[in-house]
Amino acid sequence: MARTVKTLLTPDEKKQLEDLTKHAKHWRERQRAQTILWLAHGETVEKVAERQQRIPETIRLQRRKWKKDKFESIKEGYRSGRPSTISSEYQTIILNWVKAEPLTAEQVRTRLHQQFGLDIDVQNIRRFLKLSGMVFKRTRHSLKKKKSDCI
Repeated sequence: MARTVKTLLTPDEKKQLEDLTKHAKHWRERQRAQTILWLAHGETVEKVAERQQRIPETIRLQRRKWKKDKFESIKEGYRSGRPSTISSEYQTIILNWVKAEPLTAEQVRTRLHQQFGLDIDVQNIRRFLKLSGMVFKRTRHSLKKKKSDCI
């Protein structure tokens, strides 16, 4: 038989946790808040882990963090992800080129290869330019408006 360790909550904490389960921006924050509520309700760690499709040790760790840090343990931390394949030096060069004249990502890639011997994927260049606030627009082949077939 599994041992039940009840997590004690004040009415204010319970209200805040219920609010977090419904309105937190990140799904992990909602899940952590729900975990603490179920543990406070008297559910076993194994039962909560089964409900959330997580391993019991994760639930125990969440309970320990809650006892130590309270609501700070619920917040989702910053996740850095993979570092950029384009160094900051080359990023400034690319931005200067694009601001000076309209270039496609393929043209930027070609210039990088010719001048610096760099082989960077076109998708990485597009992603960098988009994150930098650059906008790609299709160019019109002609400034003349087309006549419609309507009378």
